[in-house]
Amino acid sequence: MNPPDDSFEWLVHEVRKLFKVSNGELSETEWRSLDELFKEIIPPAPHIPAALWLTVMSRAVPTSIELVLIRDGKVFLTRRDDAYFKGTHFPGSYLAPGETFLQAARRCAEREVKIDVTAAEPFGVAVNHPVHNRFHDCSVLLKCAFESIPQGGEWYDKKPADLLAVQQEYWTQVEPLLSRA
Repeated sequence: MNPPDDSFEWLVHEVRKLFKVSNGELSETEWRSLDELFKEIIPPAPHIPAALWLTVMSRAVPTSIELVLIRDGKVFLTRRDDAYFKGTHFPGSYLAPGETFLQAARRCAEREVKIDVTAAEPFGVAVNHPVHNRFHDCSVLLKCAFESIPQGGEWYDKKPADLLAVQQEYWTQVEPLLSRA
């Protein structure tokens, strides 16, 4: 079963065809079939329709990683302006199955801020209750060692006024690190 070039349409079609469930619950066979569908699209998250992504993720508590990039007593933050969030934020991503924190940090850093991460040390955790219009998740803060100069954001020594509400707790964990840098 190979998806055609238009993976979005194929997945939507297959899911609609497969899951005509009246009681809202999936049988064991249906779960196995859904698992097989997701294996066809690698990596799954960026290639599945938003509605399906939100439905699946709202039934779990996924783990995200947040990059904490500190240099000269300042932390590097980027801007976000999409359907879910508007404001300054810590660059981050969801942890993929089988991925280590360092692998996730490297993938995210390369994509979001165009740098090479050489080490990623977990130092904080925040449980993000559903205070926003997506879903409940758990964020692991990673203090990263990195090379080169991050792009696409700014350095901050004080909490920006427009730091995303869901990330306010992160700042309380990061701020003590700024005075030690």
